[in-house]
Amino acid sequence: MKFPPQVDHLEFLDLVRKMLQKKVNNRLHRLEDIKEHPFFVNANFEWEALENMSIKPPFIPNLNKTTTKSADVIPLSDYLKKSLDDYKKNYPKRDKSLPKILYNQWDEDF
Repeated sequence: MKFPPQVDHLEFLDLVRKMLQKKVNNRLHRLEDIKEHPFFVNANFEWEALENMSIKPPFIPNLNKTTTKSADVIPLSDYLKKSLDDYKKNYPKRDKSLPKILYNQWDEDF
């Protein structure tokens, strides 16, 4: 995996590489392991403040009528409902006579 030269923080690069491993068994994905990674440990990251939503975001975009006017701004719940409805319409229940390998188990549970 290659990064742009301006990204040179070794602990950050290590964290990203470990989280993006192709094989799930090699991937850093457990929250405990992520919290214990040197990138967060050495930064004295305040996990409790994040959990309590009292941490200040590093960047807050300046939104005004011009920026929001061109964006599709809909509540997340509406978006998820529309996505689920579209999915059900386009991918009906699995035909049990077809081999299961043609379907993803996740799809069947919908």
